[in-house]
Amino acid sequence: MNKPHPEDPDIMIEYDLSSMERSPNQFAKYFPEGRVVSVVLDPDVAERFPDSAAVNKALRALGQLADEFPVKKARRRGSKVA
Repeated sequence: MNKPHPEDPDIMIEYDLSSMERSPNQFAKYFPEGRVVSVVLDPDVAERFPDSAAVNKALRALGQLADEFPVKKARRRGSKVA
């Protein structure tokens, strides 16, 4: 019989996975420390950037543009100009 979880009625007791042990990532040893591998591209973006080298090149170019054109912080209302 499906009974709601006492702490969260949206979760049925049969689906409470809070007591499960989480195993370490078996594939982590194949990637250097600090590398992010869990990025998912939308299909239209993936067509333009077919591999990680293309994505990295585009993001580096975007980063350089961002450095050249820094965003000015908006003044707070009521603040006095020095």
